[in-house]
Amino acid sequence: MRDGERERQARLLEGARQLMRSPEGRGLCRWLLETAGVFRAGYSPESGELYFAQGQRSVGLALLRLIMTDNVAHLATLMEENHG
Repeated sequence: MRDGERERQARLLEGARQLMRSPEGRGLCRWLLETAGVFRAGYSPESGELYFAQGQRSVGLALLRLIMTDNVAHLATLMEENHG
């Protein structure tokens, strides 16, 4: 990985850390993941809808990977606060 890419990843990771430090930030992360369809299985017979949904989900999964790169337990925290 190049230096520029490493710096970008470090900034993104720090942004995720900042979000996960507050209930409001965690709520935003949870909402983004839910809106992106990360936690739902979906199927649409229309290929355009399917491709769009998979694109959304891909962005959500990238956010989830970033959050979990910092601390895998963040996922449990998000789920507990959502249902607790």
